[in-house]
Amino acid sequence: MYDLGGNAINQKEEKTKDEIPKGARAKKPEAFNGKRGQEAEIFLMKMEIYFNDYGTAFDNNRKMATFLTNMGEGEAAKWAKPLLRKILDEEPHEYLANWNALKNAFLLAFSDPMKKERAIQNIHKLQQTGSAQHYVTAFRTLMQELDWDEHAFIDVFKKGLKNNVQQELLKATITVTTLVSKGVYFLFWIRRRRRRILA
Repeated sequence: MYDLGGNAINQKEEKTKDEIPKGARAKKPEAFNGKRGQEAEIFLMKMEIYFNDYGTAFDNNRKMATFLTNMGEGEAAKWAKPLLRKILDEEPHEYLANWNALKNAFLLAFSDPMKKERAIQNIHKLQQTGSAQHYVTAFRTLMQELDWDEHAFIDVFKKGLKNNVQQELLKATITVTTLVSKGVYFLFWIRRRRRRILA
């Protein structure tokens, strides 16, 4: 028995995976339409969750590759066609060697090659114009695409805040996790303070 990386699985672990109650198991992912970017990444994550929940059904690379290549429509089906032929003819192919090889090939074909550059542009353009929650959510989403250090995230987060919030934060020394998680709190605190002063 092998996991998604092609490593041997302990039979006890595998048995536990299949003991997931039927109602709690992941449902079969919808067919992938070939749309590049985030949809491709989400599709692959859903596939991996499905494989994990149904371990005995996908106990080797061939079964996982067959299932993935059959889950495409449109452009994705065109991409998978030569791989399906290799599977049917039981011929080797570098993409079919293991799950990671197939996953990397899939992402090469369907991921967004400009994702990181686009995230950098968007995080620098991001400005708080409305609620703190909206700003924090948008910032966190972009953070996930980048591998910056904490200080870079803090600087960009502060620059995107409204001016009055920036002034209050100049007085504080905090980590990016605290800054983002407490971003909503800081804005509410400033509003309350402003109301008290005006009252």
